[in-house]
Amino acid sequence: MSDNDVSPGPVGEEEPQLLRGALGLTAITFQGITHMAPAAGVMLSAPFIASFAGPAMGLAFGLAGVAALLLANSVAQLAKHLPSAGGYFSYVSRALNPKLGFLAGWMYFLYDPIVPILCTVIIGGYTQDTLDQLYGFTFPWWLFSIIVWLGLGVITYLGVKPSIALSIGLSVIEVGITLLLSFFIFGKNGISSHDVSLGFTLKGIPGDSAAHGLFLGLVFSVLSYTGFESTAPLAEETRDPKRNVARAAIIGTAAI
Repeated sequence: MSDNDVSPGPVGEEEPQLLRGALGLTAITFQGITHMAPAAGVMLSAPFIASFAGPAMGLAFGLAGVAALLLANSVAQLAKHLPSAGGYFSYVSRALNPKLGFLAGWMYFLYDPIVPILCTVIIGGYTQDTLDQLYGFTFPWWLFSIIVWLGLGVITYLGVKPSIALSIGLSVIEVGITLLLSFFIFGKNGISSHDVSLGFTLKGIPGDSAAHGLFLGLVFSVLSYTGFESTAPLAEETRDPKRNVARAAIIGTAAI
């Protein structure tokens, strides 16, 4: 269908468009960081990874970080040439095959909304149990989830700029609380050079095969870094997208 086949809208009515040039490097970098959810990665995945890697969990996270940086670099290179709100759909369609791009786009669309829903329900359960144990007050997990989802709906409706501003603020709070909690735990229980070195060797890994335990820990550690690709769909709302989207994918992953 050619441009001449498109029926014009009512006179004086402009076609809705993305807010071009509204976001800078800092904004889309935090988009990737919030999508990677550092606190949730520590709280939800670390105990599971430790069951496989034991004290070598630090090594597993480190190797997974290298793998994630390699993947982020691939996204960065594609973003330099294809700055598009289509994200993976555009990348796979142009680089491989349009049919595969169609499949990748739908897989991402079906997977991505599940993550915040799952996280909200899990955190709602933690909130309910914590308030009940500490204060004897029952705050239902489902009510917590509804409040969060309504809040997400409102901030999404307001637009990309207030959404990103809120993401930056909450990310700083999230990372700050996680770091303070880490320092508190280390300060209370103590940590030696032997403890640190043990976390980056194969010694102490449970099971018959240390390499097997490290590999399983590595596989699940990679999941803690997924989300850096969320910078790609913001390309058409970002200033200098060929430069900034690519840099945001690398910077966000390295920061996590």
